Amino acid sequence: MKNEAIDNIRKNRLARKAQFDSGLHQEIKSLREQIVRESYSPGFDPERHQSLMLKLAQLKKEHKNLGLLQSA
Repeated sequence: MKNEAIDNIRKNRLARKAQFDSGLHQEIKSLREQIVRESYSPGFDPERHQSLMLKLAQLKKEHKNLGLLQSA
C-alpha cells in the first residue's frame, strides 16, 4: 500500500515534469498574455479574440492529456 502511494506520487511528478518540458506550458502562458494585451487594445477584433481563445482551449486540453498519458 505504501509502495503504491509512492509510485503514484512519482508518476504524478513525472507527468508534471513532462507537461512543463513539452513547451506547452510556456506557449499557454504567452498566449494568455497576448489575449489580455489584445483585449485591452483600441483595435480589438472579436473574431481574432475568439480564435485565440479556441487555440488556448486546445492547448490546455493537449497539456492535460499529456499529463494523463504520463501518469498512466
